[in-house]
Amino acid sequence: MVSPCFIAGLLFITDFQFSVLDLANSINPVIGQSNVQGSNQIWMFNPIDDDGELFKIQSALGGSFLTFTPSDEAPLFRQATTDSEGSVFSLFCNPADAASGSVIHNATGLALTAWHQEDGSTITPVTYETYTGRTEQTFFFVTIGT
Repeated sequence: MVSPCFIAGLLFITDFQFSVLDLANSINPVIGQSNVQGSNQIWMFNPIDDDGELFKIQSALGGSFLTFTPSDEAPLFRQATTDSEGSVFSLFCNPADAASGSVIHNATGLALTAWHQEDGSTITPVTYETYTGRTEQTFFFVTIGT
């Protein structure tokens, strides 16, 4: 069964502040950016199983996949990054809105988490933290060109 919030095609992944997931400097780290600027903010979900419940998240720039290297460090040091292989993720879908949910790192169960923007800033860190279901762990999947 395909995850009910799985979205195919090119998309923006936005957080609770409407900041879009951004591959900073087209390399690393992955941040939240309040200004929509270009291809470094476009992502694709690539299913890796027949049920469509596990996937990798690829940057539209090509060759870069969202990843996480498990660490016992504090959340600030569990920054979302990319590499050429990527991590495996699942979605915890919002039953009230099929275009939103939490992105869960499959191996650790940690959730992609956006931090609050500081006043005057256009960026925010994106890290992996224990899933609690709070607003900072809900992302919206906005398809492009549909």
